[in-house]
Amino acid sequence: MSQNINKNALRMNLFNEGQKALAALGINEDIYICPLCLDEHDRGSLGHDNGQEPQLTLEHVPPKSVDGKEIILTCKKCNNFAGHAYDAHLAGAGRLHKRSHGVLIKSDGEYGSVKISAANITLNAQIEVKNGGYHFNIIEKTNNPSKIEQFADFMHGVKAGSEMTFTFEERSNPKRANFSLLRSAYLTMVAAFGYTYAFAQNIQKLRLAIINEQLDFPIRFVYPRNEPGNKIIFINDQKIALVQFGRVAVVMPFLHCNEESYQEITRSAPKISGQYESIKLPQSFIAQLDHSGRYSAKFYNPPAPAP
Repeated sequence: MSQNINKNALRMNLFNEGQKALAALGINEDIYICPLCLDEHDRGSLGHDNGQEPQLTLEHVPPKSVDGKEIILTCKKCNNFAGHAYDAHLAGAGRLHKRSHGVLIKSDGEYGSVKISAANITLNAQIEVKNGGYHFNIIEKTNNPSKIEQFADFMHGVKAGSEMTFTFEERSNPKRANFSLLRSAYLTMVAAFGYTYAFAQNIQKLRLAIINEQLDFPIRFVYPRNEPGNKIIFINDQKIALVQFGRVAVVMPFLHCNEESYQEITRSAPKISGQYESIKLPQSFIAQLDHSGRYSAKFYNPPAPAP
């Protein structure tokens, strides 16, 4: 119960921060705008007072599977879409990388598909980590019942020298994993700088690529970094920012970086030279530019009212 209360309080706080950011831009309504689809939501979308399921959800940035923090709200539609379209592939890529380097995953909640083979019997199963231990759940609906019985007999007779083979299967598409990082970098920039970033005209093509699953987006935006860190690095002369998660950096355009410049810069790994500065990743919805007094919502086109 206390955890639900804390989640409700965090949702309310983030809604309030979003509403204040919009007010600073001249949108004086008691609403929150999803930074991805730009749909408007009133306080009823928080759900906890009216008994309805929340339509505004806490967003882990980067995804929870890679230790992200809940720093911003997105609508339920955008959050659910990202979970299966992008984030599952990033989680799978991380597990594959660890296993390829001989590292077993030990954090609770991690799971994946696995095939268990023993005595010429192969079964489909799920693996999950609980309290530091590995738990295998044989999936009844995807296995032949007779095979399950044979495997149970084998397990009852296990003795020294018995062998079992575990073959991990991961759902990981590199493009989708990179789009998960791009989405997280975009939400990081919105959390740090506010709706000024989300509404900027030069950001719209990138935002739409994220929500419309445009995997053929013709820009390479993810690059490895030698030194680990979690920060935003501004390269002022190129008008870009590198949003760094661990040893990966996502190249993001800033407010005055046009599409041609962005494509040119991302053709090769951006070099950090000249004037640059860095800040820590935001831990909440800060919306720095919205509160600076230098911007308005002139680029924002509210959705037409429903007929």
